[in-house]
Amino acid sequence: MARHSPLVQLLVAPIALTLPMLIGLAEPARAAVPVLPGQSVDLGGSDVGGGADGGDVTCTLGVVDVTCGFPTGLGFAGTTTEPADNFVVARHGAILGTGLGEPHLASARIYDDFTIPGPAESFVSVQISVSYDLFVSLLGSAAYEVAGELGLVVEDVTTGTAEGVGAASLFRQDRSGDQGFTDITTGREAYRIYHGRGNLQLLLRRGRTYRVWFQAEAMSEQFVVGKSETDTEATRRQMVVHVDEDEVDLLANHDRDVKQQLARIESKIDDVNEKLGLLLRTQLEQTLVTPREARLTVLHTDRMEEVCNAAQQAIDASDARGYRVKQSAQRLVDRAVGMMGSDPKQAVALCRNAYQSAAFPRKLE
Repeated sequence: MARHSPLVQLLVAPIALTLPMLIGLAEPARAAVPVLPGQSVDLGGSDVGGGADGGDVTCTLGVVDVTCGFPTGLGFAGTTTEPADNFVVARHGAILGTGLGEPHLASARIYDDFTIPGPAESFVSVQISVSYDLFVSLLGSAAYEVAGELGLVVEDVTTGTAEGVGAASLFRQDRSGDQGFTDITTGREAYRIYHGRGNLQLLLRRGRTYRVWFQAEAMSEQFVVGKSETDTEATRRQMVVHVDEDEVDLLANHDRDVKQQLARIESKIDDVNEKLGLLLRTQLEQTLVTPREARLTVLHTDRMEEVCNAAQQAIDASDARGYRVKQSAQRLVDRAVGMMGSDPKQAVALCRNAYQSAAFPRKLE
């Protein structure tokens, strides 16, 4: 997995790190990728194309920041990032007697930015998934402690000032030894992972911009005169951000679905009512022209007013169209209205006779 020999990296890495600063070049800032609720967005990687947005390296001796690379006496040569290739290397090799009792920490990381559009008061569940290749080598002699780690770190960079919101370790391996001052032995172990996978789940706020770091670290600490080396190299193959739908979206979708269902139901009800109205009208007209004494009990109670209303409508319609309607028809309806409370059976009979007179006029004006 290593891209270069240790000697080449020793010579080239410091030049690669310092040359852009010497000639005044800087990698242009890239726009954050928007990820809508319910979407999954690929931020890139060596397998899917597209380099990282950027990267950096940091090296510390105890709590003091030092330059990664030269001077080689501090052992940080080779710590570098290659954002275009999604590649990071964190390396430290302690020289005999250098910084005894102080931890040497090298970090190399690359990042991508994404935004979650929407109202800032709304929170969503976010999963960041990554696949990677990793090589970790640990070596130590005498009394020492070494460690190599690969992880994800997420920061909120909306305001321009980074604020940590979450982190996850993808891989970590430690080794330590204490053989005393006279029994000097050396131990080495190495790990190589292809197509490793990991993820980080967070609850994030919408309307913010977030930065995801893919970070390799190497730590060495020598307690007596001896030697320790740590090498952590990783390639980011693919990184995907998935944002779940939040309650606002879910409620909006539910409200839309309910309204669509209600609209369909109301349309069906209107159609049924229309057909029922036609059926009722047909029955009334049949009753008005064909006496059926067996049904008069129903007519006298439930349909009395409807029968008389139909007779009045027939009179009005014939008159409006220029047909001559006998005045007796209107008198029959008027009498029926006055008898509805005292003699509903007679009222229905009078309205039936009025309807037949109005619905079949004899002459045109």
